[in-house]
Amino acid sequence: MLFVVSIMSISPTFAIQADSLLESGEIDAAVALCRAGIEEYPSFSTGYIMLARAEMARGNFAEASRLIDIGMTISPRNLGMLRLQEEISKAFIQHEESVVAEESVVAEESVVAEESVVAE
Repeated sequence: MLFVVSIMSISPTFAIQADSLLESGEIDAAVALCRAGIEEYPSFSTGYIMLARAEMARGNFAEASRLIDIGMTISPRNLGMLRLQEEISKAFIQHEESVVAEESVVAEESVVAEESVVAE
């Protein structure tokens, strides 16, 4: 689905629209909408939360964390941001663990394949 963001149509409700896009799996559209929304409303901390969620859905954990840091400068006591920062950290750790496990399986399969070739 093609999603075009018009700066003229951006309102503070962009975060609600982005949430709906994320729920329907339209991550790129949510990112585009949030970036345009933040450009129009740079002090709207919820925009940073939504953009961080979208970047996290993309697997861009460092960018998601950076966005939360920016949002925290706007709204330092925002519990939603603190919770999302924790969620980002946990997701990053799980991602890293799965990468390590996958690399271990690939290495093990490689050793088994080499042993099979040598045995023949």
